[in-house]
Amino acid sequence: MTTATMEILVGQGFDPRDFTLMSYGGAGGLFAANLAKDMSISRVIIPLAPGVFSARGILTMNLVHTYAAAYVQPMDDLNLEELEGVYSGMENNASKLFMAEGLHGGAIGFERSLDICFEGQRYYVETPVPRKESERDRFLKEVGDTFRRLYEQRYGHLINATLKTMNARLKATGKIKRIPLLEIEKATAIPESAVKKKRQVFLEGNFVEAGIYERAGLLCGNRINGPAIIEEPFHTTVVMTGQSIEVDRIGNLIIRTGGV
Repeated sequence: MTTATMEILVGQGFDPRDFTLMSYGGAGGLFAANLAKDMSISRVIIPLAPGVFSARGILTMNLVHTYAAAYVQPMDDLNLEELEGVYSGMENNASKLFMAEGLHGGAIGFERSLDICFEGQRYYVETPVPRKESERDRFLKEVGDTFRRLYEQRYGHLINATLKTMNARLKATGKIKRIPLLEIEKATAIPESAVKKKRQVFLEGNFVEAGIYERAGLLCGNRINGPAIIEEPFHTTVVMTGQSIEVDRIGNLIIRTGGV
């Protein structure tokens, strides 16, 4: 099944002309330019291999495993040695799992947190917890202050009540090697191998003659004015009349809609 996915990358303000539309999926390029035009979005990005863009993203993401253990305690009675044992156990389990996945040592990182609430409440706020390096009072103050700040940001007020922990949590991240982005050859002139025979296409209620191009043959700096069709395996990009498309240094297609 062919899918189309669009993401709007928001600019500094709320003017659509400052936005960028990221389009991928097998059918994204069929609709992106026209959608951007209708929404007054000035730029569209069609990434490399858009039909498998999500799969590529999954393969290039760090590995993440999360752990949780019930730990119900009044904050004032918190036993830091016991809590350290809970986190150490989760970290040991995560390390063993990462080793089985081929990751070791410096490639592994841990983030600790506690689910904390005010006494008498049933909902909690996940609160970052530092590794136990400071003395107890300083540790409890730092964690408590962080919880109150997060709570007030979320709910707009604070409660005069003691704090209570509910769960200890661990986020374990295994950093994988980054896949380098290779720059493509640069040229102003469009290679003949990328140019196909023009044909009539139906756009906005009329048949118009459009330039047809093979994406694999385009080079960095190549610029094409619409109407045009950019073809590649499993994907087609439509450039509307009055728009232009340019290839950047890593092969992304940048459509300018005239919205700026």
